[in-house]
Amino acid sequence: MVASTCHSVTDFDTRISVFRGSNCEELECVAGNDDIQEVLEECGSSSSSKASWLSQIGQEYRILVHGWGALTGTFGLEIEEVVPKVANDFCITSIDMQVSLAQSTSVTEPQHTYGTNVDATVDNVPICGDVEVNGHGIWYRSVGTGNRIQASTCNQAVPDMDSNSFVPSTLSPGVVTDFDTQISVFRGGCRSLECVGANNDRCGVQSSVNFLVNQGEVFYVLVHGSAEGRGSFGLVLEEIFPQVGNDFCDTATSITVPPGGTTTEFVGSTEDALYDNVEECVVPNTSPGVWYTLVGTGLTITATTCGSMTNFDTRISVFTGSCAALECVTGNDDTSQEEISCGLQSTASWLSVEGQTYYVRVHGWGSMVGTFQLTISEATGSRQIGTAEGDASEVSNQVLPATENLANEPAKPPPSDTDFLGLP
Repeated sequence: MVASTCHSVTDFDTRISVFRGSNCEELECVAGNDDIQEVLEECGSSSSSKASWLSQIGQEYRILVHGWGALTGTFGLEIEEVVPKVANDFCITSIDMQVSLAQSTSVTEPQHTYGTNVDATVDNVPICGDVEVNGHGIWYRSVGTGNRIQASTCNQAVPDMDSNSFVPSTLSPGVVTDFDTQISVFRGGCRSLECVGANNDRCGVQSSVNFLVNQGEVFYVLVHGSAEGRGSFGLVLEEIFPQVGNDFCDTATSITVPPGGTTTEFVGSTEDALYDNVEECVVPNTSPGVWYTLVGTGLTITATTCGSMTNFDTRISVFTGSCAALECVTGNDDTSQEEISCGLQSTASWLSVEGQTYYVRVHGWGSMVGTFQLTISEATGSRQIGTAEGDASEVSNQVLPATENLANEPAKPPPSDTDFLGLP
């Protein structure tokens, strides 16, 4: 069903909210809309609203027409039945897709599917991570294997229309996907979706997200466009096995902070690491990284990648909380402190809370990876007990061989409402 104020008599900025239920005291939200680009194209004005939802036979719905802020005025309301043009346009009509299984580190041919969101509608789902679902999307459903899974539109295969299958491509990644995609992954029921992970622009303007769900647990993959992006895509769903022991937060390497006045140095590498689905923490998360965990001492802890063994442009992000609910503490890209200057390497400090667990991620600028040297130290002084705020950085305890310095590093550039669809 579609309810729209796209009408010649509408003279103010409208909003539409749709509810289900016959008892006005126990209404359940189904859909809603303020302004979207689609309305602008159809009505010539972004002040009108258009809400769409998948109706259930015999179910009673109530439509509330109201205004943005305190605005009031005259409106025309049109309600019509629309047959979805895409079979898997809604979570409840998701198409089943099998995860390509892997044995140890020997990965089988990834499971591909080919789709398009050209005729899809905008979905009424919560924001997943830092990705807002404000574009047209279609749904897939699968079952967890107990291992980490990757969903990606960055595949390297092209559709063979004669055999309705995929064949290897010698072209660059993303040749199947011809628009700016986003991927959001959820668990739970279609009416109680819970975010698992999401990504926007992992590989150019295409997307890739890795996540972990329980064996036998149903999860949903929503492939949608960024804003009004629409087009064709190839989706890969496969198991992945990390090649680095501390590739993810839940497998972080535990380290011990050295006593005040002393330092400990470590050498590590992000070259075989995978991309993490973590939100930005002071610095953007754009490259693969590795994780470390340490316990606060109540003093200021400093970590730096400044060192002769570091051969790429590093970044550091520090979190507290838990791997399932990380809270940003601090981060750093390039060291700029007066007493320390090491160009493209990173240095950060934070006042730690005694007994508090911290998660430190070492990653790179842009898509850079390489070898890094980390030095961790603790300041001397009175210990802090309570909430700590400040700058932070990370640590490493994994000793890896050094590699050659990156040659000719690229110059760094300068720093750089949604239509809702309901479910029955």
